[in-house]
Amino acid sequence: MGDSLAFFDRSVTIKEIHDKYFEAKATLYKNINFLEIFSSSKNKINDEIAVVGIGCTLPDADDPDSLWENILNKKYFINQMPESRFDYELYYDPERSAEDKTYTTLAGHVDHFKFDLERFGYAENKGKRLSRSQKMVLQTAYKAVENAGLLWR
Repeated sequence: MGDSLAFFDRSVTIKEIHDKYFEAKATLYKNINFLEIFSSSKNKINDEIAVVGIGCTLPDADDPDSLWENILNKKYFINQMPESRFDYELYYDPERSAEDKTYTTLAGHVDHFKFDLERFGYAENKGKRLSRSQKMVLQTAYKAVENAGLLWR
């Protein structure tokens, strides 16, 4: 979404961005639903899903077993945002109604994450083009597929 901000011809607020994309999302869902109904032999939406695997990348929990152990041991991983990851001047305001600001400085931090470039066939220079979030989603999805036993069939 960050790259799409280049298409705005002026400064915009977070609310304007939210409104624009959620309006587009609603239209997209409507069109996808229509297409699914139109192309279905039963003329209805087939929205059944199956959860077949689980993966996680969370603070101090790289797998479901670690997450469960943390829950049972009542470990708490919400901490103050480090200044290296959060510009307090730019984003923080204790006033909850302040526009384009957050009133909290607390977050869960995944500090131990290391993306496996080799597993996904990324050279280092190509891997640098992925955001940390994209890398986390890709690796976590891989863990879920692996957990389901669907790899190398």
